[in-house]
Amino acid sequence: MSEETTRVEEQAVAEVSTQENNDDVGGLIAESKKYRTRAQAAEAELNELKENLKLQEQKREEQRNKELAHKKEEQRLQELERKKIEEERKLAEAKTKELAAITANRQPVVVQPLTKVEPFYKKWWFWAIVGGAAAAIAGGVWYFSSGEEMVLPSGSLGTADLRGP
Repeated sequence: MSEETTRVEEQAVAEVSTQENNDDVGGLIAESKKYRTRAQAAEAELNELKENLKLQEQKREEQRNKELAHKKEEQRLQELERKKIEEERKLAEAKTKELAAITANRQPVVVQPLTKVEPFYKKWWFWAIVGGAAAAIAGGVWYFSSGEEMVLPSGSLGTADLRGP
C-alpha cells in the first residue's frame, strides 16, 4: 500500500499543483489580456496623436505656402511698379531731350509791331463805289419815274419830247 499510497498522494499533489497552476495561469492570462487591452488603447491613442500631428504640420505647410505665394505676388507687383516708374522716367527724359533739341534748333521769332490799318471807309476805292452806286440809283429812279406820259409843249422853245428813247 505504501506504493499505492505514494502514487495516490503524488496524483493528489499533482492535481493540486495543476489546479494551482491553472489558477495561476488563468490569473496570468487575465492580467495579460488586461495589459494587452491597455497597450492597444495606448497604440490607438498614439496613432491618433500622430494623425493630429500630421494634420497640424500640413496646415502649417499650407500656411507657409500661402505666405510665400503672397510675398512672391507682392514682389512681382513691386517689380512691375518699379519697371513702370522706370519707363515713365525714361520717357520723360526722352521728351526733355527732344524739347531741348527743338529749342536749340529754333530760330528766334522776330515780332514786328503792328502797323495801324486804315479803315476801309477811308479808302478812295470805297467812296468811288458808293458814288457810282448813288449815281446809278438816281438815274434809275429818274428813268423809271418819267413814265409813258405825253408832255405837252410849253414855253418859247417849241415842242421837245423829253422822255427818253
